[in-house]
Amino acid sequence: MSRRARSMCLCAAAITASLLSVDSASAQDPAQPPPPSTAQPPPPPPGGAYYTPPPPDYRTGWNFGFGLGGGDISCEGETCDGVTEAGSLTIQGGMMLQPRLRVLGDIWVMGHKEDNFTLTHSIVTGGLQYWLLNRLWLRGGIGVASAKLKYDGIFVDVEDRTENVLGISGGIGFEAYSKKSFALDVELRGGTGFYDDVKAHNAAFNVGVTWY
Repeated sequence: MSRRARSMCLCAAAITASLLSVDSASAQDPAQPPPPSTAQPPPPPPGGAYYTPPPPDYRTGWNFGFGLGGGDISCEGETCDGVTEAGSLTIQGGMMLQPRLRVLGDIWVMGHKEDNFTLTHSIVTGGLQYWLLNRLWLRGGIGVASAKLKYDGIFVDVEDRTENVLGISGGIGFEAYSKKSFALDVELRGGTGFYDDVKAHNAAFNVGVTWY
């Protein structure tokens, strides 16, 4: 074989050996996985990704309550112009129409006793109570009013009662202790009975309890 032919054979053998070496390295060293991503996940929404607000704690259904306090009975007119201190008793019951709105019936009696005389002025109304804030409320109603004077003597008892007339009442109160099913509140309330030529007024500060 000539020298030129032998050189060509050696070159071909070298190229073949180089290709075999590359294929073997590729088989032994597979492709590496891509580097991990450095991107951060989006932040969760405010309050936490799995936060669920608690259900509202609303008062519902029927309710009942009463109150005790003190104030005065007064009157104004041609034959009456005076003020008498008196005790106050209220009894009321109603139903929640909305979370802040209540319909109710209210019986309010104020009385004064001196010697053998007892004077009472009663106002019975139907109305609404609305909570301006969670514990602060307003109340108002319309109905009837009546007055009674009673004398308890040793030998004789005398009682005189007026006819029922138009009466109105209203008040503002604050729940000093408040739960879904119970409230202890303080209230300023006033009311008026419209008699023929006389207006009789109730005014009182009461402490009351109500079960919802």
